[in-house]
Amino acid sequence: MISFRKGILKLQGDVSALNLQEYAREHDFAIREDIQELYWKDVEFVPDRMFARSKLQKVELTGNFVEIGTKSFADCEDLVCVDFYATRTEIGDYAFTRCISLKEVDLSKCLMHNGAFCGCSKLRKVKLPERHVLLMRSVFAMTDIEEINTEGVDYVFPHAFAATGRLKSIRFYGHTVIEDLAFMSSEIQEVYLSRDTMVSSDAFAYCCNLEKGFVAYEHGWMGDYLEDLMIDGMLGFPPKTDIIELF
Repeated sequence: MISFRKGILKLQGDVSALNLQEYAREHDFAIREDIQELYWKDVEFVPDRMFARSKLQKVELTGNFVEIGTKSFADCEDLVCVDFYATRTEIGDYAFTRCISLKEVDLSKCLMHNGAFCGCSKLRKVKLPERHVLLMRSVFAMTDIEEINTEGVDYVFPHAFAATGRLKSIRFYGHTVIEDLAFMSSEIQEVYLSRDTMVSSDAFAYCCNLEKGFVAYEHGWMGDYLEDLMIDGMLGFPPKTDIIELF
């Protein structure tokens, strides 16, 4: 089902890009220029690049398991609101990249792929799932995220937070793996690591403002060697960072 009226597009069920293009021609509107709001019920798959570079301001997706294709909403510069009303939403590679007006998004029931929100320069608030979170390559790179709860994060891939401007402090709670360049060139100032966090040697490369790293290790296990590890780069911190050991 397809319905369009006064800038509002309503879809239901399986709608292909070709179906929408034919409907747009028949009803004399342009997909990229004339749609401001999208409400899609019972959606299973949003095709690749289907709404890329459009004038969308609001997107609401409802269904059971929803898959969003590669760059489906890329470069939607006016997009300010995205709601995922699905049991599970899988957000494809660079699906919302460079949506520069988007400020917050609830991802608590979402699985994100590479670069999903890369370049969303005003994005400040995100809500992650409570467990088994994989922060894929460049997923939040070049955003304005101010704080993030990483309690459910298992893995942080390269460039996940690269060049973030407002994230000053971050804490990792458990068996989290942080890959090389995960925070490259970010403005991070403080990092809290649990005793079970695994950090690659260049995880915080070029983080010029990183001043303090708090590491929770058991007394007597790491204390005497903490400084040597720091010098060797095994904690991923730049050499000038002060390391504070927590017991």
